[in-house]
Amino acid sequence: MPAKRKMTENEIDKLVEQQANDDSAWGKPIQARKMNVELVIECDGFWLLTRVGEYFVSFADYPDFVGATLEKIFNFQENDGDFHWPDLDIDIELEALQHPERFPLKFRR
Repeated sequence: MPAKRKMTENEIDKLVEQQANDDSAWGKPIQARKMNVELVIECDGFWLLTRVGEYFVSFADYPDFVGATLEKIFNFQENDGDFHWPDLDIDIELEALQHPERFPLKFRR
């Protein structure tokens, strides 16, 4: 995983505002911690850094995240390894990230 940097909430808010007007905001990884999970966004997906491992969520595999604002991606809930993004109506189970070969079907809108 590439080097990451921690951002303050104020910096995240500024980046969210910049991202709304300028796609270059996606050029650098950004990171935030929520509960016991760190989320690091990159241009092609994001990392979920949990107590049990690090998992990459590719925008190619989860296209409903494409075009979502940073604010909506950072607004997630975690419950026993299951992740939910209420603003995007997306759910991902930890098992699907740990064993993607067991979940070959992908949901498409």
